[in-house]
Amino acid sequence: MDYRERTEAKVGVAFQIADQYLSDKIPLEEAKNQLAGEMANIRPAQFESIKMKLGEKLRVADSQVITEKLLNLFQNYLPFPYSRLELGHPIRNYYEENRIVRSFLVRVDEMEGEEATVDTWKEIYERLSQFQIHIKRQEKNFYPLLLPAGMRLQIEKVKELGDAIIHEISNNQEILKSGDLFRFIFHQRSLTQIFMNYLDLEERVILPKALRSLTEETFTELKRSDDMDGYVYIDKPADFIPKDTLKIGVDHGMLLPAVLASREMGLVYYTLTGEIVSVLGEQITKEDLPITEGTRQAILNDSEKKLKYWYNKGNKRFLITYSLVMDHQKNHLGILKTKEDISEILALSRERLEGNQSDQTVKTDQDIIRAAKIIDTNQKISELFARYPKFQIDFYHLDEELMGLKGLMGAEILKEATVGMVAKSLRVDPAVLAAKINKLLDTY
Repeated sequence: MDYRERTEAKVGVAFQIADQYLSDKIPLEEAKNQLAGEMANIRPAQFESIKMKLGEKLRVADSQVITEKLLNLFQNYLPFPYSRLELGHPIRNYYEENRIVRSFLVRVDEMEGEEATVDTWKEIYERLSQFQIHIKRQEKNFYPLLLPAGMRLQIEKVKELGDAIIHEISNNQEILKSGDLFRFIFHQRSLTQIFMNYLDLEERVILPKALRSLTEETFTELKRSDDMDGYVYIDKPADFIPKDTLKIGVDHGMLLPAVLASREMGLVYYTLTGEIVSVLGEQITKEDLPITEGTRQAILNDSEKKLKYWYNKGNKRFLITYSLVMDHQKNHLGILKTKEDISEILALSRERLEGNQSDQTVKTDQDIIRAAKIIDTNQKISELFARYPKFQIDFYHLDEELMGLKGLMGAEILKEATVGMVAKSLRVDPAVLAAKINKLLDTY
């Protein structure tokens, strides 16, 4: 049986276990135990193939229940989505190095099946030997930071595995020089398993613990140390700028006027009793300053509602919006009025809609604005998240089963998911879900 047949067999057995669990023939714990037996001493190509097969299963899952059951079964073998960390984050850099060395290990599996030449093995081993840069840098800069977090045993184990990798690579390179391929392959398979154990321990135990335990300041200092010692397989990463630094470093006094100017918008902030606190933006004129008692009462009586109206002035069309300002505990703080020049938006939207001869529903400016937001079943959820920040919260309340997609794993699933794909997983008509989303977007 060659490596491809071995890989197919391993994937087949893993998903036979999954199918038994999904059909309730065996309980979760038994399925996990059986899967753990199959995943022990797994080869790199087999591991990557199982991850690919799982991704396919999740994409075609026809219910949220099946998705959740698959994730529960395979959760110990799913890495944290490190690529979602900030650019330059040390943990993201480590994972990128690991990802690349895993690709080399998959190639090693292929080469065993292809009966590769000595020279070809020497080339791949030269690449593998470079990974000691990662191993030695981690031991010097990263692992000591985790000792106060109660990780002594795990750190000792990963150091032991790292030393074994360096030793085995050197030993196997010496065997290659002798030309004894039979003896080399025997030792090579041992190296692959040590590599897999090292990567699994680092990615599934040590890196997640670091994210929970270390501060942004510590990661900043760690990045500086890593930059001095260098990286393997990747170019020097971008500077790491912690989220807190981004928040603190922004000069809101300069930023807000710039944003208002770019959007041709102005705002007036009132107390709850209607006194003016501040005015920003060139769009605000003397006539825009007062707030009527009826408007104030309407906002206070329905804190979830935004009051909107449009009016013309010259060749301009303006959108006025009133909303209640609240803190995170829903305490009322004040009333915000925004005024936005929407003339250009309307012109572009009308031009687009007039080009669609089948659309006979657009009659008013408000219809045009609404139509500009209309999405179909091919719309990606992640694009709506980026376009409408509030939708990132409201989306999960459209259906109670969507709550299961909250969190990092759900975010990974939704990254490429369309409205139609989500509807399929919920077993609802895609057009119905699209209509719900359109109705929600119409409130923004």
